[in-house]
Amino acid sequence: MIVNNPDSFTTYPNGRICAILSSGIAAEDVLNALLESSIVQEDIEVYCGRKGAIVMDVDADHHGLLAKIAKVFRAYGDMENKSMQKYEAALEKGEYVFAILVKKDEEKETIRRILTKHEAREIEYFGTWVVESLKTV
Repeated sequence: MIVNNPDSFTTYPNGRICAILSSGIAAEDVLNALLESSIVQEDIEVYCGRKGAIVMDVDADHHGLLAKIAKVFRAYGDMENKSMQKYEAALEKGEYVFAILVKKDEEKETIRRILTKHEAREIEYFGTWVVESLKTV
């Protein structure tokens, strides 16, 4: 598992499900379950701690002018900013944030079910122009 991969920076997690996990053990369990379900490792991004917050760069402080411009546009969508700030706060507390690319519609439910089983919270799908809460059922 590559944690805090600087190459995974994106100004918006479009097409991804993001979620918070409170421990490294839960993060490992989720990673293993995702891989067993046929989600490929290249589609799973994991962030943790202060370094993870820097890579995620919610405030666009570490990735230059284009990131700052993207942040301005993202500011028009209040939901996106609130969500991203929750993930940053979790990272600052040493928790883990997963961002998992959804390639097929049926993967969304599989990923949600795995995250829910392992007590993830703030499970959200970031689509184009929408953030969908995937609350546990």
